[in-house]
Amino acid sequence: MIGACAHAEELAMDLARVRGAHLPECDLYIAGFYPVENSDRLTPWLHGGAADHTCVRCSTQMYRARIKNVCLPTRGGWVSITAEEALSRSVPYALGEKSV
Repeated sequence: MIGACAHAEELAMDLARVRGAHLPECDLYIAGFYPVENSDRLTPWLHGGAADHTCVRCSTQMYRARIKNVCLPTRGGWVSITAEEALSRSVPYALGEKSV
């Protein structure tokens, strides 16, 4: 499949399904990471500290799978939002109304 790609959220949900997980009972933890300068450590990408999900493609898949909670890192710790909230929060990013 030339040009085919998948995002981490999609791959995680597919693997969970293959392993027999019932996705409406699952929490999906999502974190992007970037390297710490002059180190082998990684730091979470916090989207300005807000509990937003920015990928409409993945949000749509999480919503369709009826994921119970989408858990996102913020400066105050992990925050849970519903898959429906993730989808509604990703739309402004897809439309270019918010920057990451």
